[in-house]
Amino acid sequence: MRTYLTFAALAALAAGLLVTAPCSGAEPESKEDADFRASMERVAVQSLVRKGAWEELYARSVTALGAHPDDPVFLRGKIRALRELGYGTAARGTLQKARAAHPDDTGLLEEELWLIVASGDWQKLLRETEQPAARPDADADLLMLRALALRETGNSEGGIALFTRILKTEPENCVALTNRGRLLAKLGKKDEALTDLTAAIKTAAGHAEPLVARGRLLCAMGRYAEAEKDLTAGLALDPVNVAALLSRSEARFAAGNVSGARSDVEVARKIAPKDQRVGTMTCRVAQASGDVTALAGCAEELTRLTPKDPAAWRALGRVRLESGDFDGALVCYDTLVQLTQGEAKSRLERATVRLLRSDYAGAEGDCTAVIEQQPVPLAYALRSMAHLRSGALPQAEEDSTNALALDRNEPNALLVRANLALGRNDLQRAAADCERAIRRAPNSPWAAVTCGKIQLQAGELDQAASYAERAKKLAPADFETRELIAAVAAARSAGAPAKAGGKAVSESTVPGKGEKR
Repeated sequence: MRTYLTFAALAALAAGLLVTAPCSGAEPESKEDADFRASMERVAVQSLVRKGAWEELYARSVTALGAHPDDPVFLRGKIRALRELGYGTAARGTLQKARAAHPDDTGLLEEELWLIVASGDWQKLLRETEQPAARPDADADLLMLRALALRETGNSEGGIALFTRILKTEPENCVALTNRGRLLAKLGKKDEALTDLTAAIKTAAGHAEPLVARGRLLCAMGRYAEAEKDLTAGLALDPVNVAALLSRSEARFAAGNVSGARSDVEVARKIAPKDQRVGTMTCRVAQASGDVTALAGCAEELTRLTPKDPAAWRALGRVRLESGDFDGALVCYDTLVQLTQGEAKSRLERATVRLLRSDYAGAEGDCTAVIEQQPVPLAYALRSMAHLRSGALPQAEEDSTNALALDRNEPNALLVRANLALGRNDLQRAAADCERAIRRAPNSPWAAVTCGKIQLQAGELDQAASYAERAKKLAPADFETRELIAAVAAARSAGAPAKAGGKAVSESTVPGKGEKR
């Protein structure tokens, strides 16, 4: 963001001109006096750099350049001030002329490199710093620039080595400590990272970055209360730090404070509405809150912001699937399969949607493509479901057997086998398989429907009604659920007597009872 020069800076500039310009009629200044005045100005300019007084630095440097137009110290001061105040184009123009006059000036080289940092061209910075940083006499600023380039281009080990080299001569360098800590955390060396970040916080009181970095690390370590404390302190110093807001939202979310997490996400969204990380966290909070509308909205937005991100399409597909929009879900999973180049997980998710749309041939094709690559229990199970629904019962039996040979408790395969047994009126076998399936997948609507059909065929109307109610809660719009509810109601209207004892499925599978496997 550009910071405009204030009236105070302009006043300082005018005052500087009055101080340095000799009065009309005054005796000419001697060379010794002029040199002394210039040396004092250099000290003043360097002091302003250390203080970060950029407006005053600009005014002082411009004034000094009036008397010493080629002095590299004053040129560096002007360039640095322009850069820090957001006048990148003006800084580059001044730098180009300065570099032509002083091609070997290290300070001007560093200013040029910092302008590359501002542009975000890390590969260029990596190239430009290779030779200067390799010199034995390379100063800490050059090493810092090289280390940052290594960090941003993924060379964590190289970045750590250079930050360590800086810290040997400047052990309290906050930037080096913070960045080395971040890279150590990235490599999984969390305790070492924590030591660096704690040291950085001690040496740089009043700076947000080390607090935010340690807070994010503590969050990753599952120490949510400590993380929230650090991130809150960091946000007090830098209220618009999106990374800090999202990390605190993550910490609050993990600790069960969903309303606090939502508050942080909403603030982050106002600051960075197009940030993918914000969209992802918004979806998580919306899902935890049960806000289906917000979840659908943020999932849609994620696919617009990151159209080639599989996670965004998977999230939107799940939202549409759960809301009963099977056609919309299929569009998402078609895109997902394309983006993941036919990944097994994506194909099986699409197969599930195709089953719900009664596209049994399409579901069979997805499952077969996965099986041809590797024998996956779920692929066999879903293909057996496709065969069952399309009436290919021998193939359904074969695929369910293959699935259970790989995973003896694969719930979909068990339910296929239960339905096949039910068709043969083998209620005991059907009940045993359904009980195993519902224990493995207690939230499966198909498991509830299948168990309900078995109880209904066994004449256990109360138990059948219980499963019908369970299926209704899990999938109220499902055709088989509505079919089971209607069948139970019809049986009761017909006055079918309920059998005493001998339940086809034990009470351990009724919601809230029994042990889940």
